[in-house]
Amino acid sequence: MRMTFIRHGKTLGNIEHRYVGRSDEPLSDEGIRDIKNRIETYSYLNDTDVIFVSPMRRCIQTAELIFEQLGLDIDKRGFIVVDGFREYDFGDFEGKNHDDLMKNKMYRDWLDSNGSYDMPAGEGLDNFKSRVIAAFDETVKICYEQKYNHTAYIVHGGTIMAVFSEYDSEKKAYYDYKCKNGEGYRCHFNGNMLERMNR
Repeated sequence: MRMTFIRHGKTLGNIEHRYVGRSDEPLSDEGIRDIKNRIETYSYLNDTDVIFVSPMRRCIQTAELIFEQLGLDIDKRGFIVVDGFREYDFGDFEGKNHDDLMKNKMYRDWLDSNGSYDMPAGEGLDNFKSRVIAAFDETVKICYEQKYNHTAYIVHGGTIMAVFSEYDSEKKAYYDYKCKNGEGYRCHFNGNMLERMNR
């Protein structure tokens, strides 16, 4: 089965390098332009059987924009909102950027731990990853039951990192799977692991 993972387009918080997790930001004007400008690179989505999407506005808007620009009826493809694909909750760091937080010792400790510490009032990385993996496993069951050949995931950067740190054949670390807004991975999934076709 083929799987395509795309990170949503830019929001204002992304442009300002803020930690945007639970904040339900829409796409920015720049984010919309970026998606439209790269629409030809999404042409491989023409044969998508189903679209799994985070419930956050930025992901739903990105999915709708991509398929609208491709001239495809998103509703005929099975548009499924998956609550477990919500982005990481950054707790007390939510909405702030690096400069805002550098005076905060807890933030500096979190950076020193390479993000492995649980941030104050946040979700915790292990809890986040477990949530995302459980949601992904449920979508895989749906795909096999429905005999889908090509699935698309329009989600968050953190969601993609969680899935790939668990299932990618190269078994890299969580932060090694960062991708830019509007970008992602095309893969084959054999039931046990993802093998990337390209980035």
